[in-house]
Amino acid sequence: MKSATLLTAAGIVLAGCVSSNALNVIYKEGSSRSQRVSAVDACRIEGLRKIPQALTTEYSPEYSKPGAEQCRTTGTTTKCRRVGTVSVPGKVPPYDKNQKMRERFMTRCLTAKGFGFIEVPQCVMAKDKKAVRKFVDRQPPRSQIACWPADYPLHR
Repeated sequence: MKSATLLTAAGIVLAGCVSSNALNVIYKEGSSRSQRVSAVDACRIEGLRKIPQALTTEYSPEYSKPGAEQCRTTGTTTKCRRVGTVSVPGKVPPYDKNQKMRERFMTRCLTAKGFGFIEVPQCVMAKDKKAVRKFVDRQPPRSQIACWPADYPLHR
């Protein structure tokens, strides 16, 4: 009876999924939500300890193009205007140059704990999100996860 209910839930979920916006979901069959959260937190903390933030900036210079002046004379009156003027201010956005390395560390750390990542389409209908949430607390076999709500944590 339980397997029939799970198959029905999976069928309902499958009907409302779209594959245009796939999500990478942390996955380990049979794992509880608290186990996944705990593993992610432990790996994130260990990653920050081993690979600290290295904030830096990268300067993007200003871009300016003066354009051209166009004049039109009508009788004794001349009117001029500038067209094609472009001015983009320079930027100095901060970024963490260790971020990608920490993401790779996080993947290796979760893999060492027995977790992996699966790509699943994003659920788009409210009824599908509810159906998924019923079995997200204990992850079922991969074949029963047809979509994943984007607003539900533990995807990247």
